[in-house]
Amino acid sequence: MRSVIWMSNNMLEQILDDNGEYVLRKAGTSQETPLGQTVTEAKDKLRKLGRTDIVSQL
Repeated sequence: MRSVIWMSNNMLEQILDDNGEYVLRKAGTSQETPLGQTVTEAKDKLRKLGRTDIVSQL
């Protein structure tokens, strides 16, 4: 089961908990970026992707 744990203000991006694996998903596409199995791993991956805007909201 997938749960949304974060959504952008324009609702075009989401971070989902997909059975213990965090993924960044862009709405309207099948593009998903694996982020890791913990919030810490997800934040580290987001920093590497240059998405500090999301990190500050988690």
